[in-house]
Amino acid sequence: MLGAWQVSLLAIVALGTVVPAVRSGKLGGWFDVDPQDKGLQKALTFAMLEYNEGSNDMYRRQIMTIIKARKQIVSGAKYEVKVVTGLTSCLKTDPENEVCSFHASPELLQRSTCIFNVLTVPWLKKVELKSKRCQ
Repeated sequence: MLGAWQVSLLAIVALGTVVPAVRSGKLGGWFDVDPQDKGLQKALTFAMLEYNEGSNDMYRRQIMTIIKARKQIVSGAKYEVKVVTGLTSCLKTDPENEVCSFHASPELLQRSTCIFNVLTVPWLKKVELKSKRCQ
């Protein structure tokens, strides 16, 4: 059985862990993510593959700029990312690992702002594009 001082020590340690997480918004809340975050990069790669598979464009679309990226810790990680995309000179049928440059002319580039919501559960090897909105 734990003594009073041991219970107090456990309570202090628990509060020291939980309070900073709640203040930072990391415990179930959304928080900003560095655009270079490896998990975010994997989520974006998946989102763009899904986007390109479902689009009627002849050319592959790629991310030009990340405007905002945030993450929520759930049973895995949810990413919400706002990006600017553009059409490249690569056809969608070209190999994925091919280096593609963006079209030089604005008419062919066709910039689009998109918001992707991606759920990742690494220990189940699960990645799911929950939603996408582009304009």
